[in-house]
Amino acid sequence: MRVPLTVCLILLASLMATAGQNPNIRLYLSFDPVEYVPSIEPTPYSPFSVYVCMDCLGDGVSDGGVSQLYFRVDWDESVSPTASYTPLVPMGLPITWPDLNGDVPMSLTECVQADPCPLVRIDFFSLGGSGCIVLNDHTEWPRYIVDCNGEIDYYCVGGHGSVAGAECPAGDPGCDCSATPLESSNWGRVKALYR
Repeated sequence: MRVPLTVCLILLASLMATAGQNPNIRLYLSFDPVEYVPSIEPTPYSPFSVYVCMDCLGDGVSDGGVSQLYFRVDWDESVSPTASYTPLVPMGLPITWPDLNGDVPMSLTECVQADPCPLVRIDFFSLGGSGCIVLNDHTEWPRYIVDCNGEIDYYCVGGHGSVAGAECPAGDPGCDCSATPLESSNWGRVKALYR
């Protein structure tokens, strides 16, 4: 029984060792690129912008960093996108619309380590009603982020965007920048298995 348990622990430790540098990274929508602003009251029939932002980079030891990420942006019928997804970080290929159909793949030409960091500005036009702009999983690569060492992380969603007072879904529970370290009592049990 000890041998299979030891093998399982070694596999678990190797998986944890290959985890990326950003274990608590989160993406969120904001109507301001610098401050977190989750709602807007636009004048009917006027343009406005929403920003896809990320923060919580690093693991407490390294500064972290991102080289690729994948997400999706959906919205209610009360807002209409214009033909503008504008990347705010260095990218090799432009983001085009409507080819994406909501999915946004980003392959960056430089390691991005800014925290917080606005990634993309999406321009909308208010059609006069209230609605939500929602950050969802990419169709093929859900919540997938590649750090600057080529290791994989998965982000959580910190918040969505409310337009004209709409009740929008909450972000993921527990999606904050605090790390969850291994408790010392658990670490002692793991070490005891190798004695």
